Amino acid sequence: MPSTFYGLTIAGSGLNSFQTAVNTTANNIANVQTEGYTRQVANRKQAESLRVYARYGTTGSGVTTTSITQIRDAYYDVKYWENNSSLGLYEKKLYYMNQIEEYFKDDDSSKGFTTILNSMFNNLESLAGAPGDLDRRKTFISSCQDFATYFNSVSIGLNQIQTDANLEVKSTVDNINAIAQKIALLNNQINVIEMQGGHANELRDERDVSFILDDGDQGRDEDEHDDQHANAAQLLFLAHVLHDIVLEEIDRQRGTGSHDQRRERRHARGEHQDDGQRDHHI
Repeated sequence: MPSTFYGLTIAGSGLNSFQTAVNTTANNIANVQTEGYTRQVANRKQAESLRVYARYGTTGSGVTTTSITQIRDAYYDVKYWENNSSLGLYEKKLYYMNQIEEYFKDDDSSKGFTTILNSMFNNLESLAGAPGDLDRRKTFISSCQDFATYFNSVSIGLNQIQTDANLEVKSTVDNINAIAQKIALLNNQINVIEMQGGHANELRDERDVSFILDDGDQGRDEDEHDDQHANAAQLLFLAHVLHDIVLEEIDRQRGTGSHDQRRERRHARGEHQDDGQRDHHI
């Protein structure tokens, strides 16, 4: 039969469990303005029941807090990262296409390919009507020079855009490598904690937002922040995928190891049985 103070023990377990829940709620409130913080919840379940020699068989022993986890939806996380990455991709394409478009603009503000080409052919037709006219010759030669100058300027401008794009690619790759190293360090710390049954909530927040997406953007203007945001989102998505793969590989290796141990034990038992049979025959 349970002790007289058993009811107080059950009540104490409830107080301890809900004190943990209150502390978790207080932490959520304290971090309501913290950028990148993910709301947490204390998960509870009934404690193991005790077997008693009574008609009802067992009796409850209270409640226990099993874990403190983040309230996140993996589906929406993945969709956000994927779409944010696509947004950055097409914004960058639009940025360079607008620059290229400037070199082919043909309106009242600047003469473009169509205007210059039509002017050259009009001067050519005018010259064909009076080949001996010196002024028409000079006008046609001038229009041809304008046409060649236009193409030279377009070539120089496009080459400069290509050079700028190559420099930006190099800078982005260096930034990605630096972020990947930070992600690797955080993943190692997360694995150490979570392989022991814990939940590295703060480290996950730090990996997701706190410095991977923000600290690296300090000192940049708004346009550069938008350009780099997609790369960080892609890396963040990759970090979660790699982390899941590592955990699955560890679980698989554990399963393989336990399977090998069971096979070795069965093999050892088989050898003992053979020895016993030989002793019996002797």
